[in-house]
Amino acid sequence: MAMTLNNTASMVALGNLNKNVKKVGTTLAKIASGDRIPSAKYDSAGLAMSEILREQLRSLHQDQQNVQNGSSLFKTASGGIDDIISNIRRIKELTINAANDSNSDIDRATIQKEVDASLATIEDIAVGTEYNGIKLLDGTLARSVNNSHALADPHSEPTGTPTMITGSMTISSDGVYQLDESLGTATITVTASNVKIIGASSAKDASIVVKNPASLWLENYKATVTSDKNLIDFQTGDNFLHLKGTNTLTNAGTYSFATPAKAGICTGGNLTILGEETTGTAGTLKIDLAECIMGACIGSNGSRTSDLGNHSNINILSGTFDLTHRGHSGAAIGSGCGASIGDITIYDGKIDMNVYNCDVTIGADGGTSSIRPSVGRIVVNGGDINAIMSSNTLTDATISDYAFGHGDYAIVDTIEFNGGKIHVENQGNGTAIKPGYNLPGTFSNNDKIYDQDLPNVGGSSTSAEENPLAIHHGTKSNQMDLFSIESMRPKAMKLDKLDVTTRDKAESAIATIESALEYALDVATDVGSYMERLEHTESNLEIKAENTALSDSVLRDADMAKEMTEYTKFNVLTQSAQAMLAQAGQNQSQVLSLLQ
Repeated sequence: MAMTLNNTASMVALGNLNKNVKKVGTTLAKIASGDRIPSAKYDSAGLAMSEILREQLRSLHQDQQNVQNGSSLFKTASGGIDDIISNIRRIKELTINAANDSNSDIDRATIQKEVDASLATIEDIAVGTEYNGIKLLDGTLARSVNNSHALADPHSEPTGTPTMITGSMTISSDGVYQLDESLGTATITVTASNVKIIGASSAKDASIVVKNPASLWLENYKATVTSDKNLIDFQTGDNFLHLKGTNTLTNAGTYSFATPAKAGICTGGNLTILGEETTGTAGTLKIDLAECIMGACIGSNGSRTSDLGNHSNINILSGTFDLTHRGHSGAAIGSGCGASIGDITIYDGKIDMNVYNCDVTIGADGGTSSIRPSVGRIVVNGGDINAIMSSNTLTDATISDYAFGHGDYAIVDTIEFNGGKIHVENQGNGTAIKPGYNLPGTFSNNDKIYDQDLPNVGGSSTSAEENPLAIHHGTKSNQMDLFSIESMRPKAMKLDKLDVTTRDKAESAIATIESALEYALDVATDVGSYMERLEHTESNLEIKAENTALSDSVLRDADMAKEMTEYTKFNVLTQSAQAMLAQAGQNQSQVLSLLQ
């Protein structure tokens, strides 16, 4: 008969020993690597999440480097612009000197040589200012070669369930919002970058303030105010206004003469407007400003605001527009009384404008001998434009207003008709358009009415010529800011033909130089704002990187105190199991000795 000897104690000790040895190995691997998850077998889901966070962290660190490099680029550009501004100021000094009759023509010829030398220096700086081989000031990074084209909007239309706007609020997140039917007087402040606002069924007493570069989409938005404020106020940056359905902005207040100064849509930076197709019909914008308002329907405020000297560009790419300005002083598209604006370019769209009293349809209007509002270039590349000044209370002896161009004391650089169907009419005592702006020769024969039908070269496409500088600062594609630096070459600032060889020419040149100086200061301001913007972006990226690293640490890093405690515990248990196993073996030997 066979005898079986079962050593239960030995088997238990061996099992515990194996378990504890594995635990010791696990805790030792964590202690040695510093990771809570040395390999996927310990926590596969946690490891995957940690790896995603680490990839994002590396991307954020590269984003920070991108932004720092961008800041260095703009600092280089800023230095070149400062040098150019110094030369322009010197040219102005020389020109003022040449305008004084204490100088002979020989003296002026000598002054002209120094002016030419300064212009050559400006050209050298503009062409030679580079960063890593990238030309910064020669127009390569301009919005267009003629400073008129629009940037393409990087944003697509927001979608989703609308958030109701029930009162004054700040919209800080991208998305869709809708006016509540019970909305009273409200100010909607937008700090997000891509926002769509849908109107209520009836007009609401609402105004929109856009604080930073953004894309604003309006769909069937209706607002009526009776106070002196901008209905839509773009305060900074390169902005895009998309129109869907029928949008109506009305200021129906009752004002005394020259009291209100606000605009329908105030452009704080460059503004591009697009009328999006809705069931085959281009998006519509209707603006009606009350009598005596001095701001533009689309453009700048009047001179009674802090917006004096605003020099933004307006680009209309498409849409249907019905703009009514009831005066006094101000434009349907352009400047308010006493204020200025940049270039106005119309690529396409149907634009009906009706202005009264002392207003103009497209251009600069309203000023004094000491405050001369201006518009840069008015360029019409296409579209169907109907511009009418309906009445004028002034007499032929005192009026200098034009339906299209400028009014009293105002300045327009140039007017160009390159395409489109144009009808301009002054039904009052003024002229349709002032001759002499490189207009078709037949224009000079038309005093009140001007009609022209040119081949349409505009088009509603957003593919206008462009070459923006992209600074990528996100972990995904298309997370970037687009920047433009206008050309600082003398030709772009209209200084290339500066002539101070006579007193009259020098007097005329002073205004040109002042305009060039304003242009250069605007570019300097843009570049300065870019640097500040990137500084905030870098700060935000640093916070994101810190939070991402903290999240990864929670997932991945080992708790060394806990792991050392575990290691000590299982090491003691391992030694205990080894002792038990040894004791069980000794007991087995004693049994065998009894059998001998």
